[in-house]
Parts: sequence; structure tokens; C-alpha cells
Amino acid sequence: MEKQHWYESIRYRVPAIVGLTILIPTLAFSFFTSRSARENILENAKHSLYTSLYGSSLLMEASMEEVRSFSRNLSQNSEFLNQIVRYLSEPSERRQKELSLALGQYVGEMQELDQIYLIFEKSDQILSTDFDQKMLSKADGFGEKLNQLYQEYFFGRIDWYSLPIGEAFTDWRMAHIRPVPIPEEFGGCTILCTMKENLDSAAALDYPGALSAVTDYQGRILTASWRMERFAENLKENSLFENAYTQNENNGSYIGEGEVSYLVMYYNSVESGWKYVGAIPLSEILENFSSQAPGILLIVLLGVLSIFLGSGLLYIGVVKPLNYLMRGMKRMEEGELAPLENIRQKGEIGAVLHSYNRMTEKLRQLIDEVYVQQLLRKQAQLSSLQSQMDEHFLYNTINTIYCEACREKAGKSANMLIVLSQYFRLSLAKGQDKVGLDQIEELIRCYLKIQTMRFGEDLICRIEDFPDMDQYVVLKYLFQPIVENAIIHGFESSRGCHTVEIIFRKEEEFLYFEVKDDGAGMPEATRRLLTEETGTFQPVKGSGYALKNIREQIRITYGEEYPIHIESREGEGTRVYFRIPLERRSTDEK
Repeated sequence: MEKQHWYESIRYRVPAIVGLTILIPTLAFSFFTSRSARENILENAKHSLYTSLYGSSLLMEASMEEVRSFSRNLSQNSEFLNQIVRYLSEPSERRQKELSLALGQYVGEMQELDQIYLIFEKSDQILSTDFDQKMLSKADGFGEKLNQLYQEYFFGRIDWYSLPIGEAFTDWRMAHIRPVPIPEEFGGCTILCTMKENLDSAAALDYPGALSAVTDYQGRILTASWRMERFAENLKENSLFENAYTQNENNGSYIGEGEVSYLVMYYNSVESGWKYVGAIPLSEILENFSSQAPGILLIVLLGVLSIFLGSGLLYIGVVKPLNYLMRGMKRMEEGELAPLENIRQKGEIGAVLHSYNRMTEKLRQLIDEVYVQQLLRKQAQLSSLQSQMDEHFLYNTINTIYCEACREKAGKSANMLIVLSQYFRLSLAKGQDKVGLDQIEELIRCYLKIQTMRFGEDLICRIEDFPDMDQYVVLKYLFQPIVENAIIHGFESSRGCHTVEIIFRKEEEFLYFEVKDDGAGMPEATRRLLTEETGTFQPVKGSGYALKNIREQIRITYGEEYPIHIESREGEGTRVYFRIPLERRSTDEK
């Protein structure tokens, strides 16, 4: 019988343990707290409502004090008063714009301000900072309403007032009214500063039906939440709130009975003399509270159901996908790298399954890459053997041509062929990629001997070496092509006597190699093109093929940090040099 995996056993154990751990304390808690739950909920609601009212009173009164100070300072501002007098003396459009602009600037200085209105006793117009209506007529609309309030209440008063605004006068704003001292000949003038938003301390509570209002001690509403619209303008006359105005305490609460029962809280502000009133429907406070006894059986049933449901979810979310993964890993052990199909799981389990698919895909790619690399390695080995055969064939053919040249008494050609034959004998190097530095020097000397036969005394060659060159090995095709470039490109287009200097120098653990000529040189654009190391090496001859080939050999063998340097001036010669790490000859190579 197959052994059960650990993740299969948790299908039943975990839901049962979690279910019982939650179910038993829940039942005990529900039984022992049923008597005090209602009182605690009410106390929390009282505390929340009181905190909201008190916090709103602090914020409200701080903002109102800012507006009150602003209104007082503005009414005493001599420049502002002079602007009013100039406007009333000469009520032209220019004076009106100057005064409106000044009012607008004052509004911008106060974050709490919404609008400023200037009401003149002897003028038919009311000046406003409203962008859409700078002048209000006292004959109709909002201007008529302001003029009526001015005549009935505002004139000569310093007070706060709940001002109706909007087309239907259904929105309310707290407004501070203050008389402006101007000469008597112009009549009275009152400045009206409205705050931006109404106070709604109930908005901070988690009860949709909560109410809040600010009134004076006579119950007149100064500002209120929008839900207060269905109550009377004077809360002292309302049966729900009348007890708040008969109590002497600074704050308190009670249950207000009516069609809907409310928890009512009030707070008296000593500083302003205002009363902050709030109410929350009891149905909303206690909507999550009910007798616990009928729910005990339901909790037990839900607990048992949750155990079975948790078992099913664990099977779908954990056990089933892990079984799917185990089958895939077993197929992998048998050599089948097949990805998992139709993965629908999310989260950590889904991430594991997708990681498994990525792993199998990566393994398949690596296997393919190894296979391709083996093919390329075999092809490279075959190409190397064929190259050696080509060089060996060329070496033997040159010897045959040398014998024929000797027979025909072509001495110079014969000598060049024998030196070329020696060059290819050294180049073969028994099929090795790396040869001794002493052999490299000898290879270069053979090449220079051929060129000396060609150019005669016009070519002067100097080679600087160091004593223990035979102790080190290097790649055999790094050096001769640079010497060849110096002669072919430097001298063929510039006839005359020329010198080539070749330097092999040991600098600590590095080999410094340099080829310097006094030939034709090259333009700066060509030098930059040959110096650039951008792009991938393409084995196509022409356009600096030899230098690109050498640079690629150095990069593959020693790394990116060993570049080839080129210095050249047109008509003055060229200097090519590089440094590479020295590699000692092994005992077997000796």
C-alpha cells in the first residue's frame, strides 16, 4: 500500500484543528458576554459621538476665530476703507473692479473663506468675490435675500449667522457679519465673510443615519449636517432634542424616543457659548447585536460546515496541485521533461507549478545547448585537423617548388621559398594553438627575412626580446599579422627606406608587444574605426580583418580588459601595442 503524503493528511487535520480552535472560544465568548454586549456597544457609540462633537468644536472654533480675526482686521484696514470710500464716491466700473480685485486677494489669503460680500445701505448693488457674479442686485435672487437679512438682522451687528445659499436656498454656510466704519454720508456698510463648508461632525462616524448640528443656547441652528433638514430650524422646539437644552451639565447623553429611537449626545462649548448636538439611530448602533442563545446552534452548524468546506478547499488548492506536481517530477525521473498543462492555481502553489514548468523548459534548453555545443566542438576539431592538413600540404608543395626553382637556377626565388617553407614548418607547431615565445620570434624573423629579400636594403628591421622567452607560451597567430600589416600597409604605398621595430618585453606577469613603423600611417577616421570594439566579430576579410581577428582571440582567451591600442598619424607611421598575461610553458610542452 502506497504511503500517504504529508500534504494529503492535512486535508482533514488542519480544518478540524482550526475549526475547533475558533468554534470553542467563540461559543464561550458568546455565552459569557451576551449580558454586557449591549451596554458596551452603547458606551462605544457615546464615546465616538462625544469625540466627534468635541473634535469638531475645536476645529470649528479655530477656523471661526481665524475668520473672525480676519473680518476685524479687514474692517480696520485703512487702505481697504479708502477703497470703499473711493468706490462710493465714484461708483464707476473701474472703481468697482479695483474693490473686487482687492476683495479677491483677501479671500486668497484665507483658506477657510468661501466668499466675501459687501452690503451698502445706500447702494442698489452688493459687491461679491463670486467669480461668476461680481455684482448682486438687491431687487432679485440671492441679492434680494441678502438685503432682506441685512435689513432685519445684519445691520450694526457683529455675529455669526447660518446663511442660506444656492438657487433654492437649501445649502447653508456659516457667515460672520461685521459693520464697516465708513463716513455717515455714505450710510451703513456691512461685510459678510462665509466659510467654505458646513460642519458635519457626524460624517466622521460609521453610522449612515447619524445627525449633527451647532446651535446657540436658544436652539437656533447655526450649521448642521444635511440630514437635519427634516427637523425644525430651532432644535429646542423639537421633542427629540429638547432635553439637551434643559440639562445643566456641560455634556451628556440620553435615549430619545419617537418614531425612531436615537442616542442623543450634547456638548456645551464654554468659549463660544454654542451647543454641539449629535444623534445616532439605535437601530444602526445595535444592528450587529442580538440575543446570543438562538445563534449558538447556528455557530455550531457553521463550524462543522467550515471544517468540510476547508477540507475541500485544501484538497483543491493544495493536495490536488501537489499530487499533479509529484506526477510530473516522477515523469522527470523517468527522463520525460514535459511541462504541466492547464495550471489554474494562483498564489504560492501556482508559483511553484509555474516554476516547475520554467525549470523543465530551462533543462530542455540546456540539454539542447549542450548537444549543439558538442556538435560545434566536433566541427571545430574537424576544421582544425583540416587546417593542419592544408598547412602541411602547402609546406610540402613549397618544398617541391623550391626543388624545381633550384633545378632552374632561380636562386632568389628558391631562397624565398626555403624561408617560406621554414615559416610554415614553424606555423604547423604540431597542431598546437599555443607555442613558445621563442618560436614566435623565430616565426617573425622568417617572415621578415622574406620581406627583406623583397625590399632589400630599403627595409630595416629591429627586434627587442628578453632572455627567458622559451619559458612562456602564447597563441601563435597574435603577432605575425600585426607585423605584416606594418609592412604591407605602411611601406607598399610609400617607397623609400623604412624601419620596423618589434618589441617583446616582460613587465612583471605580463607580456608587452609592440610593432612600430615609419611608413604611410593612416587617417584619424581609419584609426578610430580600427580601434572600436563594437559589435560581434564577423570572420569576413577586409576592413581590419586581421586586427578584429586578433582582438577576438585575446577577448576569448584572456578577457575584455586587454585591448589593442593603435597610434598613427598620416605620413608619420603607426604604432600598435597590447599587453596580455604571461603563461608559463608546462613540463609536458618542454
